[in-house]
Amino acid sequence: MALEKAEPHFHARLSAVRKHYSFRLATVDAVSPFEARYCWCTGPLDLEAMAEAAMSLDRKALDYSTFSMGTPEPDYHGEVEKTVGLAVR
Repeated sequence: MALEKAEPHFHARLSAVRKHYSFRLATVDAVSPFEARYCWCTGPLDLEAMAEAAMSLDRKALDYSTFSMGTPEPDYHGEVEKTVGLAVR
């Protein structure tokens, strides 16, 4: 890992090389007030079906052009096709 000064045109969100998102779902009706802001209480879920669905999409290239406004500029926004990693834990 290295640290260096960013170029003047660098954009923290749009110039990122990699992004990591983590979503926490709680299958109970209530969680600790310390966790409440970090997870979504969903109630019971079919975790087996969710894991199966995640496996079918894991490491698959997905086209995100539908979520773009206007014509995407790959040099600025990056490619609209992204490869995602999904897992149910």
